[in-house]
Amino acid sequence: MTTEMESGDGERGSQVQVSGRDRLRAARDAVEEALLVPAADTTTWHTTMSAAVQSLETAFRRHRDVSEAPDGPLHRAETLRPQLARAARTQRQEHEEILRDVASILATLAGSGVAPADPDSVRWYVGRLQESIRRHIARGSDLLYEAFVRDEGGEG
Repeated sequence: MTTEMESGDGERGSQVQVSGRDRLRAARDAVEEALLVPAADTTTWHTTMSAAVQSLETAFRRHRDVSEAPDGPLHRAETLRPQLARAARTQRQEHEEILRDVASILATLAGSGVAPADPDSVRWYVGRLQESIRRHIARGSDLLYEAFVRDEGGEG
């Protein structure tokens, strides 16, 4: 397992990103598993889904914090290639949008205590959330490729 460090050179930053990506992937996988828990067992379904979404929230907050840190990949990408500032700004906006969606799902799961959350409705919102995260990660990968891999004057 890679030791996470809050700041450092490119190598350490890569270590943080890989470890954070693994944590986010594991949280997303847990949510996918929770989506498959039978809703007939309301207590188990609710407990499993709540724990999975809370884990996803924690992992995604960490992803945001590392990505947006002063020495994080978004800042480094903007510094290295200023033309990527718009894409980096979009990534930051998506962080907040996704975290708002997660908070909304958690609030729905918490409910008013009168009636349990409707599993089909929650599954729909969680599925939409998962798709938003997939698109966010894909666009982030494109941004990082443009910033750190692509050779401006070359063929790549």
